[in-house]
Amino acid sequence: MPCCGNSNGAARSFTINPRMHSSHSGSKIAGNVFEYLGQTGLTTVGGFTGRTYVFGSPGAKLSVDLRDAASLAAIPLLRQLR
Repeated sequence: MPCCGNSNGAARSFTINPRMHSSHSGSKIAGNVFEYLGQTGLTTVGGFTGRTYVFGSPGAKLSVDLRDAASLAAIPLLRQLR
């Protein structure tokens, strides 16, 4: 018997694309833009949220969650823009 009233008991998962939220000024990612300085591409995971951030090419810019900013700032090929 499900405790929450969900008759099928199925778990749901959601994928969050950080790029989708970059225009929301009230979000935790607004204004936290990082630029990739490497030669190929870079995929990294935010140290707090666990979100995956994909910098697909040299010079790629991506808004990141404020809570992940410290972990991304520790990556030598990423530069936080102000």
